[in-house]
Amino acid sequence: MKAVYANSSCNISALGSSNRLGCFVRRNPLVWYPCLLPVVGDVNIVADEVRGPSDMHWGTTELETAELFKRAWVFQERLLPSRSVCFGKRELYWECCEHNASERWPEGIPRNLMFPHKKEFRKMLRYIPRLGETNRKDFSYAWHLLVDMYTSLELTYPSDRIVAFSGVASTIQEATGLTYIAGIWKELLPHELMWSRERVYDKNEGRPTWRPSPWRAPSWSWASLEGPVTHILGDGVLSMTTSPIPYLVEVVDYQITPILDRTTALGEVSGAVLTLRGFVKQARWHRQNGSLTAPYYANFERGLGCAFTPDVEAELTEGAELAFFLVACIDNRSEREEALRNNKSYHGKDYTETGLVLTQYSGVRNGYVRRGWFNNGGSYGFLGNNVFLDGEVIEERTIHIY
Repeated sequence: MKAVYANSSCNISALGSSNRLGCFVRRNPLVWYPCLLPVVGDVNIVADEVRGPSDMHWGTTELETAELFKRAWVFQERLLPSRSVCFGKRELYWECCEHNASERWPEGIPRNLMFPHKKEFRKMLRYIPRLGETNRKDFSYAWHLLVDMYTSLELTYPSDRIVAFSGVASTIQEATGLTYIAGIWKELLPHELMWSRERVYDKNEGRPTWRPSPWRAPSWSWASLEGPVTHILGDGVLSMTTSPIPYLVEVVDYQITPILDRTTALGEVSGAVLTLRGFVKQARWHRQNGSLTAPYYANFERGLGCAFTPDVEAELTEGAELAFFLVACIDNRSEREEALRNNKSYHGKDYTETGLVLTQYSGVRNGYVRRGWFNNGGSYGFLGNNVFLDGEVIEERTIHIY
């Protein structure tokens, strides 16, 4: 798959077809061209707005709404080729690394309507083969945009989650030399752990997440979930400081059980465990009835609380025992002081704590399974106090996440 699309001179997509039968539809292309009106003598021409093809759906393109581009398998087919021509019902579209155009916008599709991932993808391959601290942030941000977009797309078979993305991952791996494990880049740990399901406050809105059966990826990888995930908050923490992120976790080891099959796609494993050393705090979960901002809230022994985002709601029951595992902590005090100097209000905490929410893995000492993610601080200050920096002495522990 990767070799075919990455080496093609131009990819042709049929946006206007509901099946495999052809990409040419009956249309009048002249509706997109300016109409020249010959004027003889002293004649005034007054133009009035007409509701026609040129201004219908002005705020969208078929690139956004086409059923073809809602399919996960098509994502790498769109991303890997250097050039693409898309035949739509109303117009033709052009996509390449330098330009996005259509018959309506021959000089360039408006930025808010174009597909930005192809250009970002090429930038990752061209400029970030060696990951310094600055490039690491740029690489993580671009990579996470790809993952977030991909997970929002639809698959007929959940087992294809890793396979349908392997062409993208293998292209990056060849260019960077990074190690790809079930959707995660080993060299970018622990930041690669800072993802969450896409938060949906209204149960009737968006797509739910679930862990499909059979098992396909470890719980610490986004690939273990079916449904949309996001790295927005995690990358937001990354952007809060120009200095290296003060991670409070050590990646001790990882072990994977490969699938013994030569045709296995990059990233597929039959088992994996990640060993980390850091700070763990026990809690119990209870639901905040009527709260849209923090429906999931954990109480600790000292009476403090913290909101979190579960990966799969159905995996938690009222009163469940949880373990909060701290990944990073950002000092917000300079931000607060800056706000006060400028006579602005500041409602955040002194520190932003972010990390994983875990439950015990049955039968394994210090073994855990990821159940969610927490981001406690910044604008979320009204949700409680800092969890780990409240004066309580917490010992470091070595844990294994499956």
